[in-house]
Amino acid sequence: MGNNKFKLTKLALALGLTASLSACFSDNDNNDYVEPPVVPPVLVDVPVADTPAALAFYVSGSVVQKSTGNVIPANIKFFEAGEPSANVVDLNGTAITEVNTEDGSFAFNLAEGAEVSKLKLIVSNSPDFNSKAFVIDFADVDLNSAEPLEALVRLTKIDTSLAKATATGTTTNGQLASAINLDAPADSGSASVAIGADVTLLAADGTTPITDGDVSLTVLTADIDAQTDKAGAIDLLPDGLNESSESSVEVPVSVMSVELLAGDTKVKNFDTPITLTANMPSTINGKTITAGDEFNVSSYNEDTGEWQVETNKAIVGAAGTATLPASTQATHLSTWVFSFATPACTIAPTYTVTGLPGGATVPLVMNLESPQFSFSRPFKKETGNLFLTLASVLGVATDTTVGISITDKNGLEWGSLANVNVCGAVTIPLTQPYQIINEDVNLTYTCSNAEIDQDKPFPLTGAQVTYAQANKLKTPSVEANGAYSLVGLQQGADYDVLVTPRLTTDGVTIPAQQFTITADGTAETFNFDRDNCKVEQREVTGTGTTGGS
Repeated sequence: MGNNKFKLTKLALALGLTASLSACFSDNDNNDYVEPPVVPPVLVDVPVADTPAALAFYVSGSVVQKSTGNVIPANIKFFEAGEPSANVVDLNGTAITEVNTEDGSFAFNLAEGAEVSKLKLIVSNSPDFNSKAFVIDFADVDLNSAEPLEALVRLTKIDTSLAKATATGTTTNGQLASAINLDAPADSGSASVAIGADVTLLAADGTTPITDGDVSLTVLTADIDAQTDKAGAIDLLPDGLNESSESSVEVPVSVMSVELLAGDTKVKNFDTPITLTANMPSTINGKTITAGDEFNVSSYNEDTGEWQVETNKAIVGAAGTATLPASTQATHLSTWVFSFATPACTIAPTYTVTGLPGGATVPLVMNLESPQFSFSRPFKKETGNLFLTLASVLGVATDTTVGISITDKNGLEWGSLANVNVCGAVTIPLTQPYQIINEDVNLTYTCSNAEIDQDKPFPLTGAQVTYAQANKLKTPSVEANGAYSLVGLQQGADYDVLVTPRLTTDGVTIPAQQFTITADGTAETFNFDRDNCKVEQREVTGTGTTGGS
């Protein structure tokens, strides 16, 4: 086993030299004893364990396309109170303000000693997807837990499931050559923007007119009560609209995203107001709408993740052919929401699932859909809180009813409920669609840079280990001394196991590796062959061993 040539050579040298010198200097011709010279110790490099302790609490997140459930690349930025957070670190403890993921999964932790009550993630993919703000409330999270907190962010693709309209124009000294009136019609409503030729388009500083040239205007909207094959207006709504109040929530009746580009530069401001109009049916979200009704107006800053309540109200005008138009004035562009206030749910919404065999732990996903809010969260336990934030922050009213579906991380449904009031406790019966097993993966490493014990295995502790069927949502594993537990596996299915070691105690990196296992309940072992282990020198003794333990 291993390369013992160097070990044997050094040991032989030490033992041979000692014996030889002892014989030569045992006495002289006069039978007087001569003290042999001191033989210098022979030292060898011996490997010692150098990987960090097991991961405790951290956040394990995933980004998916909402309509398909497929993982997608994304950029995630971390904010607190409208500013980049100074309290977020990667799993090695290095401060970060954003992270990019190519496979849809990401992980982060809170800095040691940080006091974070609420963290906002601004998640974006590309111009093909609508960006999303996602709020994690740490007030009720056990930061001493041995398990990670899982988060799931769903982005909506900008396609035919949304109502979209575009228009172009030209500017001189920041003013349009001719007015733009753009209407994005949905199935039962629309969103319209009117920018007059007398309006000056301003740069981000709010005072400098944009340079002369071409501009393009895009309006996105969707119906609040959307058809099943369409995205809903709620899919355009970033989290955080209701952060300022725990007693009431704003229920959206219209959501529109408006973007004006001068070349590649976003035009955000105007010197005089422009008009935003939402055409809505006479009844929406159970509320009858009539001429003269007023709705609250809020705008979203995609650069900071913050919402602003606008001074102007959206006032409903005379009824049109099938809709009632509600209009407001605006001096900047963003995502806009027309809404009305209603009492918030003040009871902690909880769930209980039944039907798991013997209380088995299974990585599942809970999806909640309504015209008022849309939310998904991974979970493993039979009982817990429905959300990762306060119900009021998410926008849950006292009478909010939702559809709930429980799926595994491959999208296979385990159970569902319709028209459930989630302000309180919800019980969801599950039907197990396949045999569930658990399996351990034992991770070790050996040290080729040592002079002896090159084949001695050490537990590879402290790694981040996730597992999933091919191209599906990953589940984080929990470790015990190099043994990583994979729970809730579909018997006979193949799983990709991604191992991402953290920095060693000396700051050395170990490359990530991916293995594939077939779930059969038999523990498997995988070894990392390293040439950068921590070693220490120990003396070769006369018995052919090294000192120490």
